[in-house]
Amino acid sequence: MREHVHKRLRAGLIGVFVLAAALTSSCVGPDEERQDDSVEPPQEAALVTADDHGVIIQEAGKEDVMAGLNRQGKKIWSQPGHEGLAVCVSQCPKAIVSGSLDALNSPVVATPEVGYHTADIARLPKARKVFVPVSINGQVLVVTADKSGKSTARWWGKSISGNASPLESSRVFWNPGQGASGVLFSEDDGQTGKTFARVIRRAGDIGSAIQVDEAGSGCAATDGSWILPMHDDVILHRPSGKKDQVMDGISSEELGACVIGPHGSVIASSIGDPNSDSGKTKIKTRLIHFNANGKILRERTETGESAPVISPDGTMIALRSGSAVVVETIDGRTKKTYDGKIAAVFTPSGQLALMTPKGKVTWERP
Repeated sequence: MREHVHKRLRAGLIGVFVLAAALTSSCVGPDEERQDDSVEPPQEAALVTADDHGVIIQEAGKEDVMAGLNRQGKKIWSQPGHEGLAVCVSQCPKAIVSGSLDALNSPVVATPEVGYHTADIARLPKARKVFVPVSINGQVLVVTADKSGKSTARWWGKSISGNASPLESSRVFWNPGQGASGVLFSEDDGQTGKTFARVIRRAGDIGSAIQVDEAGSGCAATDGSWILPMHDDVILHRPSGKKDQVMDGISSEELGACVIGPHGSVIASSIGDPNSDSGKTKIKTRLIHFNANGKILRERTETGESAPVISPDGTMIALRSGSAVVVETIDGRTKKTYDGKIAAVFTPSGQLALMTPKGKVTWERP
């Protein structure tokens, strides 16, 4: 029985959804396996983003309906026609909703109309495609593309319009990181076929283009640290001026979802057996904990797909484990288990927003 490594334990769309998508997707219990692929299980809610004031979710059973809830659980707004791409502006559930899977996967499909939900921000520039992957200090990063595929990224605010920086193509991916940091990927779908990453960690700065092996795998921290697939290896960069490190025990082909903080990092790779005699593919997740210098501390395997999210100070992670969310230290020691929860997001203050399969969200101090 041959095991196959799936790199895509990461964002399926532009990437904001990676905060919760891998925490909520296709997970089964430790001893369970899906019995009949022809019968779809009830669709769980998905936790898109949260802060201390509210939350944005994808509603249970409604894969294209986004909703903004306040801390008391009251629905403040909802919007159909979007799949997981929403950011809070200043505070949740004030938000901008943009993008769609169809638009992200096709060069000819335009994005749906952008939704402005009490967000105190100037109307975004008009374009065939408009994606908003992140908000920092009341500003949003806006990626636009015209009919020819010419794409740009710029910062946008209430009275701020930054200079437009050209991107390689309209094929973009966003992987969120520690705090409001993240990595913006752009695939050149022209003659070169090259892929570039830009580390985003503060409003107004789009970052320099870094050539990488492919889009979608990688992560960043607010101090400028990052992990990216380069030259068939996984490279760890620290802003201290030290030479970039090749991380132990993993290749760029195996790099999936990851998180990085000042004291360490965690990488998740999805593993499956497509040649199972039963005809079913049982998915597992290999989790590797590294120290601050990229050396392996410990590793283990989880049943089902699971990707970690990291606390603002970089000392803790949370991830789905079966029908619970587990909080661990960055080096892999379990701190707390929340049964009956399927997704979690750390808020800027360090609280943990936890969601049930039906979309009820509570806040805890881990």
